[in-house]
Formats: sequence, C-alpha cells, structure tokens
Amino acid sequence: MNYVEQDKFLRDLTQNLKQALGYLEEGDTTKAKGFLQGTIKAIKDTRNENLKIQKRTHQILDEMEYKRNCR
Repeated sequence: MNYVEQDKFLRDLTQNLKQALGYLEEGDTTKAKGFLQGTIKAIKDTRNENLKIQKRTHQILDEMEYKRNCR
C-alpha cells in the first residue's frame, strides 16, 4: 500500500468511525455495530496484507544474502 492508498484508507476508517459514533449518539446500535465491524475487518485485512508483504520481503533478503555468501 503506497502513501496515497494509506491516506485514503485512514480517511475512510476515520469517516466510518465518525459515522458509527453518530449512530451511537442517535441510539441506533445496530447500524453503529455494522460500521464498527466493517472497520475492524478492514484493519485486519490490511494487517494481514502487510504481514504477507513483510514475510516476502524477508524471504527476498534471505535469498539475496544466501546468493552473496555463495560467491
């Protein structure tokens, strides 16, 4: 995720949290719960994607070091 995507993602999360807060203030806990669950899922999905990228980066670095040591 590049900086532009991260910025949009964070803005969307912020908007969803504000929307959920608005629903809570109105007493509509069902809609608030839906927005909060969606926000949590988005955070988890992004975290999982970042972990995959981090794991692959470490694999590439390990491969590069192995190749360098074999020379």
